[in-house]
Amino acid sequence: MTATSLEPDTTALADRRLNLLDRAFLTLDGRDQPIVTLALDCEGPPPTAELLIRRVTDRLALVPALRTDLASVPKRVLRIDVTDVDDETDRIVRSPFDLASDSPPWNIRLLTRSESSAFFRVCLSVHHGLLDGVGATHALATLLPDVPSQGAHLHTADRPGTRSMARALRDMAAALAHRSAWIPPPASSRHEGRCSAHRDVPVSTLRALADSHGTSLNDVSLAALGVALAASQHQGTPTQSRHDVVAGIPVSTRTTEERHHAGNLVGVYRLTFPHRIGSLEEAIKDIRSQIAEVRDLRLRDAYRKLGKPSAARLGVRATRSMLTPRSTPLVVSSVSFPEEFTVFGAELRAASMLLNVFDDFPAYVSFTRTPDNVRCTSVADEARSSLLHLPERWAEILRRA
Repeated sequence: MTATSLEPDTTALADRRLNLLDRAFLTLDGRDQPIVTLALDCEGPPPTAELLIRRVTDRLALVPALRTDLASVPKRVLRIDVTDVDDETDRIVRSPFDLASDSPPWNIRLLTRSESSAFFRVCLSVHHGLLDGVGATHALATLLPDVPSQGAHLHTADRPGTRSMARALRDMAAALAHRSAWIPPPASSRHEGRCSAHRDVPVSTLRALADSHGTSLNDVSLAALGVALAASQHQGTPTQSRHDVVAGIPVSTRTTEERHHAGNLVGVYRLTFPHRIGSLEEAIKDIRSQIAEVRDLRLRDAYRKLGKPSAARLGVRATRSMLTPRSTPLVVSSVSFPEEFTVFGAELRAASMLLNVFDDFPAYVSFTRTPDNVRCTSVADEARSSLLHLPERWAEILRRA
């Protein structure tokens, strides 16, 4: 990772108040940056660059977090004809922004295949210091579809209770003190040169499993990931060298009124994936128990209170220390898109949430739900490229269940 100061460069963000997580992300302003990328796969003829630029220009005022000089939109919104959309998406994920400029750090890329006129991918990339993943879904759902809509589900704010505040503070203290014993398996040559991998599973498959266990689709997705993580340690790893994986799970604190606000309106709770898990049924029971406590305590409301913007810079170093593999080896997020979503007549078939991963930054897994599919995406740097096998194992576990 490129060494950076703990005083964030906020030139492009100077007119808004930042919270500690915003400031921590903005300290990463060099070659390696926490870039959030939403990649939407659409089935149908791709639009021209001119049509896409016109749509983004017409709607940009609806998304204050991304406001910019409209004359700059044609430079931000580009159509690129490529041979491999996944390779180009990886390149986009790893491309840094110039945070010293007056321009907000975001862009849109329309990727088309030269051999196909019935598929395209649209990527919205934004620096994490400007916008979190849920905020990005709402930005894209406003700018892109034929009928503007909302992104990931938002929640009504409530006052946090004493127990929820205590649990949130306990999780923060645990993140500061935690030193992960789990180390990903050795790097794999199978994904050489790649930083991401993904697999899709039909929503109907996950729905059937969720209904049979009386739980949610997201709980089933997390449980299958837990089985995949445990299996990765069972192969060639001595029993005494196997460890639980303690992951950070982002929780959006955005309300409907804040859906287009800039910044990171998010808290992170800690979820344990036990290495002794042997079956999907066992994993679902364990995940459901852990998440039930999070829901019952309404941790989201505690995180909302703790994540208020502040002019104070104390705590940036501590917050940045939680964004390391030693403290948080893996971050797992979940987002969804609305049922009705077409782009210039093309149907949304699948989508990925990606986060650039680099040295001294957590590895990343996401679940992105569209009307027909849930896509599991894993992102890792070269040293942790063995984690790119997780989506394939996740999908196999669910299809065998």
